[in-house]
Amino acid sequence: MPELSIITVNYNNARGLEKTIRSVICQRYTDYEYIVIDGGSTDGSLKIINEHSDSITYWVSESDRGIYHAMNKGIIASSGEYLLFLNSGDWFTNESVLDKVLKSGFKEDILYGNVNYEFDNGKFEPARIGKEEDITLAYFYRQMFPHQASFIKRELFSTEMYDENLKIIADWKFFIDRIVLKNCSIRKIPFPIVNYDMSGISSQKKFLSLHTQEKLKVLNQLLPPRIAMDYEKMIPAYGSPLLKHLPYLNKTTGFNSFVSRVVGILIKVHKLISRQKNV
Repeated sequence: MPELSIITVNYNNARGLEKTIRSVICQRYTDYEYIVIDGGSTDGSLKIINEHSDSITYWVSESDRGIYHAMNKGIIASSGEYLLFLNSGDWFTNESVLDKVLKSGFKEDILYGNVNYEFDNGKFEPARIGKEEDITLAYFYRQMFPHQASFIKRELFSTEMYDENLKIIADWKFFIDRIVLKNCSIRKIPFPIVNYDMSGISSQKKFLSLHTQEKLKVLNQLLPPRIAMDYEKMIPAYGSPLLKHLPYLNKTTGFNSFVSRVVGILIKVHKLISRQKNV
């Protein structure tokens, strides 16, 4: 069994797919399997896959029901101890990344590193990814967790995979459930893992309304109502004056710690009440 399965999802992004594949196959670390799930592309992606087929462990090109259905297909096809979702357009920062990560010695459920955002103008900007103690529910209220720079134990998907009813934030839901509610162990890798293509659907302003709607839906599924309601108070619609305070909130670990403690107490009370009702 390989230590790592790298899964790339693609649909009509031949140029990005080429960049992603090349960044994988040039890695010095080689104890991985590489899986490519293509959604039935018609733009030349298949030609690129065939050109690199000797370096791809498994691939398929067929219509699917969206990005998370495709990612779930990758999970089913995988056999590695850890999974990394490096979708088309994203690429490793250098050829030594996997070597540095996987030879460092670890046992945590999720390892995650930093990300460089790449914008349409070709400029890069480092993302603010919190330290282990910063990854609380308050953190998830404010931002996403870097799935493209996360090494996730495959066993975490054994009972439930990505929610295919969501179009944009099923990975966000997965991380809240596993890290916040199930208290899976995490470890921060202190260097950039991936350059992230910001042209994807989840990064575009025109999808911000859907982004917010799905977040509210997820929070109401996972949390007691009055905890979920805090999201609407803290992070309202795009353009709210509250957003200008986010850099301050990002730096305020005391705020994170307070919210984390309160949420932890409320969740315990909710579970206790639920158990009593079932008695």
